[in-house]
Amino acid sequence: MSSHLVQLWGYVTDFSGQNALLLDRLFELTKIAGALASCFAVYKLRKIERKYLFKATLPVIKKNIDKALVQINKGVSDHNSARAQINEALNHLLVDAKSIRGKVGADSKVAADSLLMAIRKTGLGRRFWEFGREVISPEVLLDIYGKGRGLIRSLENEVGDMNWSGK
Repeated sequence: MSSHLVQLWGYVTDFSGQNALLLDRLFELTKIAGALASCFAVYKLRKIERKYLFKATLPVIKKNIDKALVQINKGVSDHNSARAQINEALNHLLVDAKSIRGKVGADSKVAADSLLMAIRKTGLGRRFWEFGREVISPEVLLDIYGKGRGLIRSLENEVGDMNWSGK
């Protein structure tokens, strides 16, 4: 038995001596494959984490958007006296829509971008210190309201799709 082990060990050392370069390259490829597998695992874990964070924070974000849309809807009928409420609601919508953009899929991202563009047409955004000097027309407020409702519906559909597909 011992002589067989010695003979086997001799074959292993001969093989490794003759193919040292090949074995070295094989081990390097194995290390690279392991690093790539680790990176892929981290990517997938982050994707899973984002999904669960999105699902956990979505009810709060939807509630905040809905509250801002209710304020805007109230301001449509009497937009001169509700300017402060409208400005506050538009600021909240702007922040929430920006927050949502990085967390959602394509359809909801398009809806958020559409809402952001409608809000920015009011003057809110880059030159915020000039915002609120002009009265925003009811038509513009209704456009923002409709796009905000569309965003909420898109978010609900996205969560439904996640639940249905199991992804």
